[in-house]
Amino acid sequence: MYAWKCWRDSRLRFVAYLTLVVALPINPTLSPAFRLTDKGWTLLRDSSPVFTNALVESALHAFAGFGLVLFALAGIAMGASGVGDEYKPGSLEYLLTRPRQRRHFVWVGWLVGVIEMLAMTSVSAAVIFSLVFYLSRGTALWRLVALVPLMLVMALVFFGLAYLGTVITREGKNGLAFAVLATLAYLIVSFLLQREWGIELPSFIGLLRPVVDGGKPFAFGLLAFWTAFALACPLAAQWIFERRDI
Repeated sequence: MYAWKCWRDSRLRFVAYLTLVVALPINPTLSPAFRLTDKGWTLLRDSSPVFTNALVESALHAFAGFGLVLFALAGIAMGASGVGDEYKPGSLEYLLTRPRQRRHFVWVGWLVGVIEMLAMTSVSAAVIFSLVFYLSRGTALWRLVALVPLMLVMALVFFGLAYLGTVITREGKNGLAFAVLATLAYLIVSFLLQREWGIELPSFIGLLRPVVDGGKPFAFGLLAFWTAFALACPLAAQWIFERRDI
């Protein structure tokens, strides 16, 4: 029941961001295939290694570049409809009269968000994969496939920040503001530390770059760090939610 309520509350945002993450990377992905002929612009289909490699690289950069921004925004927007947004007259009181522990609502809401983020990243990658395969018959797209779990982890970090923010601030829009401010603060501190003392904080660019560029060691440490952070957010939300007076 609560899972259905979470989906109902977030479905419009989900459809909107799904449309964006699918549509926006398409044109940059196809840029190497556009050719101007006497009949106008056409899409070239070519299975040569040169064309295939150019198309694959274009797809990787489009998916990573747009995804870095869009999945972050989607995560924050979807997380702002988390369990903390139930602090409304009658809403939370009604939920807590159900024969469920408070942690149930925290984790069900979070899992619905995980499924939505997984759908966004997977569908976006599948569309790009299909376009590249149709135009070039290229199948060496393991790097594009490898980006999907990385993008999912990144989206869940921002989703978790907003989700936790709703519990801390007791309101969805304040949870959104919490996530945005926390992100900006992290970026500013990271920039200052890098400029003044050469200290690099964990970043998503560092996580994605080895896969996008290829030929570099995979950043397992960064993946472990951001995965742990993504999981820490609902745990913190549960800890606060269970101890808060309603």
